[in-house]
Amino acid sequence: MSISVAIIKKLEEVEPHLRSVLIALLEEIERQREETVTKNEFNELKEIVRELAVAQKRTEQRLEELAEAQKRTEQRVDSLSLRMEELAEAQKQTEIAIKDTQRELKELVKEHGKTRTELGGLSHSVGYMLENEAYKFLPNLLKKEFGIELEESLVRKFVLDRSGKPLE
Repeated sequence: MSISVAIIKKLEEVEPHLRSVLIALLEEIERQREETVTKNEFNELKEIVRELAVAQKRTEQRLEELAEAQKRTEQRVDSLSLRMEELAEAQKQTEIAIKDTQRELKELVKEHGKTRTELGGLSHSVGYMLENEAYKFLPNLLKKEFGIELEESLVRKFVLDRSGKPLE
């Protein structure tokens, strides 16, 4: 209790019964004064509240910025998701096109084999035809160029297969 010396001296002059009431009153005043906020404390509190308000405002602004950034991120994710779906569809189309191309290529290889077979047959036919023509003109050529005269006509008695072996 911080009662001044001057008040204590004055209390000594008062009757004991009244003195105890006055001391109780002073103690209550002191207790309330200790519980009461001083002007400086109040001003400090106001400053803290002001700083908190400013900090709250900055926090709200930052939250708004973050919300905007989140919104942009979600838009980008949606865009990427859409593009991924488009790429997946393009991949499916590419795979279908590759399968079609492979099927067509197999068919082309088969047809090429047939063409080679037919061309080989045609080549042999033309070769046989040329040989037949050669048989007709060979006697005159031999006689004219080499002086060889055949005793009998040339007759083909065999036909060669594609490998050059005689067919029986």
